[in-house]
Amino acid sequence: MPLKHFTETVFIIILGLAIVVTGFLVSLLPLLPEGILPALILLGVTLLYPFVLYPFFRANRADNAFRSFHFAPAAIVLLWMLLQGLALWMPKLQSLTSLFIWGFALGPVLVAFFLLMIFCLSVIRRWVPRLAFLTLILVPFVLLGVASTLNYHWDHQVATRLWQGTWWNITSTGSARLPGGFIAFQNTSSVSSDPKANDWKEKIEDYEDRSSSIAAAAKSSSKAASSRSSARSSSSKRSVSSHSSSSRSALPSKTPPTTPKPTTPLPSSGIATEVLPFALLAGYGTLVQRRAKKRSA
Repeated sequence: MPLKHFTETVFIIILGLAIVVTGFLVSLLPLLPEGILPALILLGVTLLYPFVLYPFFRANRADNAFRSFHFAPAAIVLLWMLLQGLALWMPKLQSLTSLFIWGFALGPVLVAFFLLMIFCLSVIRRWVPRLAFLTLILVPFVLLGVASTLNYHWDHQVATRLWQGTWWNITSTGSARLPGGFIAFQNTSSVSSDPKANDWKEKIEDYEDRSSSIAAAAKSSSKAASSRSSARSSSSKRSVSSHSSSSRSALPSKTPPTTPKPTTPLPSSGIATEVLPFALLAGYGTLVQRRAKKRSA
């Protein structure tokens, strides 16, 4: 006997709810390898759901595509685990995991709903109420996911309550963070009676103290750098001013003009200029007389 239209509609609505719940829980999982146990538990639940229904679908001759759609929640968990495994080998791929779980894993949830709506349109059986119910499930989920990511961070608040204790951390690393550097747990003022929970809270406080000390060290280093730059600028100004003052001091100073002292005439020495022509004339006469004597001799 074929699967009745009303029964198929009910299973489509249940499948839509299972997809959005899986997307929400995937966004809360701690990173691998710390979150391997919660991820395996979620994967087991999402695989158990279609395998339990498979005999019923087979007995009622449900469409193969309809049977396959019930593996969509398990496919979302497997894809998250695959991205986490790749991120362990290549840390640069961690941004893909952050994008995958953004807004309660809004991306994979939208893809699953889009394919499910195409199936509802292709079978042409009660597609109007099916699309209406799927829209009523999807629209509030999208609004809550976007609001949580941008403002309220409900996923972090739920993770704080969900992952209390260390029962799930089989790697014993004592750390569990969400992608993007956000710690998945926040400190609470109440003191738990569980010693393991108290130890975990102390680790969280140590992490917050380290973060605050790093921020304070960064602020102090920036202040020291600014003070050093101001000291350098002031010293350069002082050197420029001292250089200008030294250059001014190196310039020759202006002295008042001095009046020249009157010079005294030097005393006359040697032969007077008025006797010189007579001396020359006498010398010439003597020379002529000597030459005449030589010719006469």
